[in-house]
Amino acid sequence: MANTWNSLIQTHQPYLHLNPSLPSGLREELHSLTTTHARKMKQNLVWILSSGTNSSHQNNYKLIGLTHQAFLASATSVNQHLQVTHQDSWLNVLPLFHVGGLSILYRSSLAAIPCFNLWETHYKWNPLSFTKTIEDTKATLTSLVPTQVYDLISQNLPSPTSLRAVFVGGSHLSETLYQQGLALGWPLLPSFGMTEAASQIATVPLESLNVQKISSPTTFSPDKATPTLSPPLKLLNHIQARVDSSAQLAIQGPSICEGYYFISEGNPSTWHSATDADAWFKTQDCAKIEGEYLTLLARVDELIKIRGELVNLAHLRNKLQKLCHQLNVNFECTLSAAPDPRLGYKLILVGNTTPKNLASLFAQFNAQVLPFEKLSDYWGPVSLPKNDLGKILHPLIVEQWIKREKDK
Repeated sequence: MANTWNSLIQTHQPYLHLNPSLPSGLREELHSLTTTHARKMKQNLVWILSSGTNSSHQNNYKLIGLTHQAFLASATSVNQHLQVTHQDSWLNVLPLFHVGGLSILYRSSLAAIPCFNLWETHYKWNPLSFTKTIEDTKATLTSLVPTQVYDLISQNLPSPTSLRAVFVGGSHLSETLYQQGLALGWPLLPSFGMTEAASQIATVPLESLNVQKISSPTTFSPDKATPTLSPPLKLLNHIQARVDSSAQLAIQGPSICEGYYFISEGNPSTWHSATDADAWFKTQDCAKIEGEYLTLLARVDELIKIRGELVNLAHLRNKLQKLCHQLNVNFECTLSAAPDPRLGYKLILVGNTTPKNLASLFAQFNAQVLPFEKLSDYWGPVSLPKNDLGKILHPLIVEQWIKREKDK
């Protein structure tokens, strides 16, 4: 595998690796689309299919095209951030059809260090065997998603001594999980990235593992009201960033994708350039930038109005996570915002447990928030829909809720 992959990188061949669970018809369509693009546009791109978390339909996709140079630019910056040497090695457990797994192969190839790739079509994540493999291989670097960090903590598994850095991405890592992971010795480096940027944009500095707290104004939450124990995210040196008057984040750099196709049932697929005339890519995230540090505020679609008041869903979900930790909640839950003709939106507590359990959590959450932030209803038991990396698909929850309300 390593020789094949190194050859692919060096020759800059086109690359399309798809989730094997995709319908065969869609796979054929995507292969045809990328082949036609290469012929017409004279571009040999690396293609990654993203369903995202802001689509309300599972059959809507974004096919993102990146150059090999974009991945190498990202890999160079990440390797510098990690201070990689020839004594290092990677262990990969993330899918190669996602940027999280694919980028690891570029980093290891560029640094000429080993990469132990566990992921394959039928790979099943297991925290015990993952930890044992690190001990056997003496791997020093790996990447995980928050769900996997949770599994390691829930089984009280200490970090193997060879491991010196663990990137955590794919979705937000709660402060509680971050601190619990550190307590077990896991050298966690929370990160923020996206497929359109060939992986990471900003990451907690490596030095945070030595001091576990960085003295900086950005160690405070956006409203400056309460300090956070999580170190700030530092922009990687290949990325420039800015925000507009609405705090919407735009980025620029050599790792930005060339463009993308939107794939939607019944609609023709058209090519969209990723950047504007000045090479800036406008993200769907709101943020604050202080020097080299970035504080994420929310996604654009997570800022809603209820009774005319602006509500940050990411902030409320973080409050819910903290409350669940305090109460030792042993079920999975989240909150979603459903359209409401009178309020604008209403907040719903959804979980894979009984209505009685949810009712108790519902009452305690509402006792801690502002009047316009209160939950309006709860629903369970519900199996929370997720993407391949374990990120909850809130639009699908809302879609299911609306259907349930209509069927009543």
